[in-house]
Amino acid sequence: MATRSAICYRKPYGSIVGVYCHYDGYPEHQLPILKEKYHTLAKAKALIKGGDISSLETHHDWHNNPWDPQPLYYTQRGEDIKNNKPVQYQCLEIAEREFEQMSCEYLYVYIPKRGWKYSDIRVPYPKGSDGEPLFTLT
Repeated sequence: MATRSAICYRKPYGSIVGVYCHYDGYPEHQLPILKEKYHTLAKAKALIKGGDISSLETHHDWHNNPWDPQPLYYTQRGEDIKNNKPVQYQCLEIAEREFEQMSCEYLYVYIPKRGWKYSDIRVPYPKGSDGEPLFTLT
């Protein structure tokens, strides 16, 4: 069974750009990879630009051929980027709600100057004094 997640970055005025990731979305797996390989806004954007992801890091392509560990995008099996492109949401709450409807369990957001933060979107979480959700500190 898959642990679905969303991988996103926050833009300067609070909008969220993100993609769906089908496998291994639990924090013990995703967070170390995101922190190590996608630790800048430019790297987070480049990851998300590729569209929806089957797995954040895999050692095999869609035909089970070995390759260096990397994301496995749906477009790499011939799917159209139009159906898998990153989506922009007006705010974090809308992104959370939309990804929850896709059965995502975790939401990862790269926040400039703060790095990767995540939340378990299956349960409500408290809001901070600024009205934004309080992400689990990592």
